[in-house]
Amino acid sequence: MSFPFPTFQFAATVGEFALNAAIGAMGRALDLLTTHYVTRQMILETNRRVQQVGWKGAVLMQIPAIVVSAFNFYIAFFIMLWSLFAAVSNLEGSYYIRDKGEEEYYRELQEMVRRTPWPKLIVGEISLLGSMVVAGFLIFVFLALNDVMGIIMVAIALICHGMLKTARGLQYLQRLRSAPLKTPEENDGANDLPESMPEQ
Repeated sequence: MSFPFPTFQFAATVGEFALNAAIGAMGRALDLLTTHYVTRQMILETNRRVQQVGWKGAVLMQIPAIVVSAFNFYIAFFIMLWSLFAAVSNLEGSYYIRDKGEEEYYRELQEMVRRTPWPKLIVGEISLLGSMVVAGFLIFVFLALNDVMGIIMVAIALICHGMLKTARGLQYLQRLRSAPLKTPEENDGANDLPESMPEQ
């Protein structure tokens, strides 16, 4: 059993350099544009260095990644795909942030984090370890075993998960839109236990 180590070939023509650089630049642009869409003031930006340098500095910080991507197609593809993941993550739940505003959302998040124990915060933030990281690790395992079917199954599982998660999320939002609004008093009452329910 031997691991199929890839061989990297540098771009040989100006056209290849330009194409690779364009792929890398497109990926980094997606990340920056979606970040700007969600947090124009960078209040919610998780990268402290980017917060410090501002938007102009953030754009300049992308130059090394674009230059590196120009030398090899697979490096450019990696940067593009990684940036796409970041862009999709930026947009998740962005409708709520845009409605509340960056500052108000930040205050709500800060209050919630302060009153939530660290174990619960960690459980809520390690979801990617159970999906992306595990999937990537399994791909390496199946590559080492030269098992193409295993890689195909991982790919199908990722596709199905993404499609079902999106569909169910949209269906749930539609139910929320069509359901009658409840007053705070009704919401409080909905949380009351019925009299017949035994005490735990």
